[in-house]
Amino acid sequence: MRHAFDFRIGRTRLLGLNNATGPLAAEALGALRERLDGAAAAGERVVLCMHRNIVGLHPEWGRQTEEENRDLLALIRERAVPRVLAGHWHEYHEETRGPTRFVVVPPTGDRSIETG
Repeated sequence: MRHAFDFRIGRTRLLGLNNATGPLAAEALGALRERLDGAAAAGERVVLCMHRNIVGLHPEWGRQTEEENRDLLALIRERAVPRVLAGHWHEYHEETRGPTRFVVVPPTGDRSIETG
């Protein structure tokens, strides 16, 4: 799996995934599963950082986003990943699903930017 980064700050492990060109392939999901299991065994908390958002934010095509990423979302749910950060969206969005907080930020991190 090609990670943009994988490092620790104390007991927090930050995993950067490159999903800029689309959903992660099965091989990449397997590698992520291994990293998440290793973090759990070490008692580390994981923050998953991605280029593209994986939760449905738009009423017209949001369902497609989630369907394309269903395996990744299932893995996040199964491993109770506490935080998932993403960009690529021009509006701030956050929501909690089970134990996971999904946060999507605009390119500048400025919450005042609106789509368009």
